[in-house]
Amino acid sequence: MDELLKNKEFKARMSSLSPGVKQWFINALVDLFEQESEYVIDVLEDCRYELGMTANSFKGESEQLRAASRMLEEKRDENGRSVSRASRDSPSRLSLVNEGTGRRDRSRRRMCISDDDGRSPSSLSVPSYPVGRSPSPSARGARSLPVSPQPPIKSIEEETKAILQTMSDADAHAQRERERQQDRLERIRRQKKFLAEDRTAQAMKLLEKALEMDRVLAKDKERQGKMLQDKLQDLKKRRNNRSSPSPAPTPPLNNAQDIEVIEDLETY
Repeated sequence: MDELLKNKEFKARMSSLSPGVKQWFINALVDLFEQESEYVIDVLEDCRYELGMTANSFKGESEQLRAASRMLEEKRDENGRSVSRASRDSPSRLSLVNEGTGRRDRSRRRMCISDDDGRSPSSLSVPSYPVGRSPSPSARGARSLPVSPQPPIKSIEEETKAILQTMSDADAHAQRERERQQDRLERIRRQKKFLAEDRTAQAMKLLEKALEMDRVLAKDKERQGKMLQDKLQDLKKRRNNRSSPSPAPTPPLNNAQDIEVIEDLETY
């Protein structure tokens, strides 16, 4: 309506309307633009509702992603602590195994020395068989070490990949939603512009109708005024005819004397 009121031609033509027709036109114009306002309000309410639903959806997805990220981080921390404990326990176990192996070796050497001292000289000539080589303490210790649990690297990688894929999908969904809302707003702007142009055209049609109505009323008023003027003129003529004096009537001839007088006048 502001654009219409800024239009000088529109204002001039509206000002030329008669008071009654102008009031009718203003009421019709207000009703016309109230319909547009109600439509725009309904569209805005729909957009607000859709934006709220989208925001709630994004909020739920974000909470799920944060929960999955925390769970993955906790698993990583737990696996790291397990590996750290295993690495700390391995040297102490190795030292205990080596210490036990050393004690057994020392005891075995003492027993061999005592046997050599108690043997007879004849036994010295008996060929001794080679003693089998005992495994080294380090080898025995390595074989006796418990195997430390390895972290499930593949599982962590799969979970990380799944979370990253979910985040990527959420970002893509958010981008699509933003583009959809942008397209909707653009359509609303175009539709609002079209409605404004349509309302302007309808307002101009209403103005033309009001002007035509005003012309018809003016002609009817002129016709009624002419008829009234004719009636007044007729009444005035009738009144003048009643007020003018009429000529005196001729008296009838009743006697012979009067007849003679008339005849004498005619002869004369």
